Amino acid sequence: MLKKSAVAAALSLGYHGAVFNLNNPLLVFDLEATVRQDDRGHSHHDEILELGAVLLNRQLETVAEFSSLVKVKTPLNAFIIQLTGITSADLEHQNPWSDVAHHFLDWASAHLSGKIKQARLCTWGSSFDITLLRRQFDELDLPFPFSGTVIDVKSLCFLRQSLAGERTDHLDMEHLAKTWGLPLPPLRHRALADAQLTAALLRKVWDDLQGCWIPCQDGKPWQHVRLVGLP
Repeated sequence: MLKKSAVAAALSLGYHGAVFNLNNPLLVFDLEATVRQDDRGHSHHDEILELGAVLLNRQLETVAEFSSLVKVKTPLNAFIIQLTGITSADLEHQNPWSDVAHHFLDWASAHLSGKIKQARLCTWGSSFDITLLRRQFDELDLPFPFSGTVIDVKSLCFLRQSLAGERTDHLDMEHLAKTWGLPLPPLRHRALADAQLTAALLRKVWDDLQGCWIPCQDGKPWQHVRLVGLP
């Protein structure tokens, strides 16, 4: 049972339009990469082997998608082959990163009217993808073409779970998608499929944040309340 005072307080917060607005398009991307272990057993990701991206407009609608395998110098080990299903043979006749990077920039520029820095990058956990993407541009002696602002969708999912009174210790993409009733792509650990799933999770969180959660009694899940404009 909802606390009547909490419901009344929530409904008194009537608003007009969305609680949160976006002023920039979003470029959701995901990378698959080679991995090796050093003498101390630490893993290192050296090269991008696949890049997938979904461009969203300010309403979080898909505008365009990009996907490309990358010919790498580092041999693929058994772990990466098993994880992604990508083999060295799949990459043999692909373009190297020097070509794929320019194709990616041309694609982004074409859909953003040449204003690439207006887009905000979005990833599932910002440390891996952003760090590797920056390093790969550095290795080509190319300036990083995107805005320094990065939206970490995993952190937004953490925020949503916390506000909803739900568990925050299981933030796996697949688990959240199943919990929230979102369709899973047929492939996982492939760049475009993971970018698409990240975009779907972002839409879900953004939609839920247009309301609020009211604590319930007896340990039941909190009730989500969507506020509507009041006269």
